[in-house]
Amino acid sequence: MTTRINSLKENFNFELLDYEIEHQGQAVIDIAVDLDYQEGIGEENPFEYPDFIPIAEFIDNFLVTYPNETDFWEILNKNLIRTLLTEPIPTPYGVEYNLDEVLDSLTIDIQVQSGSSDFSIPRGSRVVQTVDTIEDPELLPIVFGTASDDIFNSAFPQDSQFEGAKQILFVSAQ
Repeated sequence: MTTRINSLKENFNFELLDYEIEHQGQAVIDIAVDLDYQEGIGEENPFEYPDFIPIAEFIDNFLVTYPNETDFWEILNKNLIRTLLTEPIPTPYGVEYNLDEVLDSLTIDIQVQSGSSDFSIPRGSRVVQTVDTIEDPELLPIVFGTASDDIFNSAFPQDSQFEGAKQILFVSAQ
C-alpha cells in the first residue's frame, strides 16, 4: 500500500537565549521564534526558505534600537512581530526577505528571566500573528498620562464600567 502526502505543513524555529537588553531596566530574556511556512514553499524555488541568521540579526537590531524602554513586553513583542512581517529583512546575499510572502503565521515567545528589572518572578509574552490578519504596519503609538488630570476620549458608552480612576487604560493616538 502506498500512502501519498497531499499537503505538508512546515515550520522552523530558533531561539535567542540569555539575551541581555535594557528594557524596563536591565533584563535577560529568552526569545523563541516559530516560522510557520505557507504550503508549497520551496517546491519551485528551494531558495524561498529564509535563512534564520538575517532574521535573528534583524530582531537584534530592532531590540537595540527600540524607541520606548517603558513599553510593556506585550507591546514590544507585538511591534516586533508586525515589523518582521511588514518590513523587508536585508541579507548579506543582496536580497531581502519579505516574511509575509512565505509565512502563514509567525509566533514570538519572549520569556523575561527571574531577577530581571528587579522582579524575582519570571514573566513572558507570546504573540501569534497570522499573515492574512495584519491590519496596520505602523508601530502602535503609545499615549502616556500625567500626574495631573488628563482627558482621553473613550469609545465606551456612558453607562459602562470605565471610571477613569485607579484603572489602567490602553489608548492609541490618532
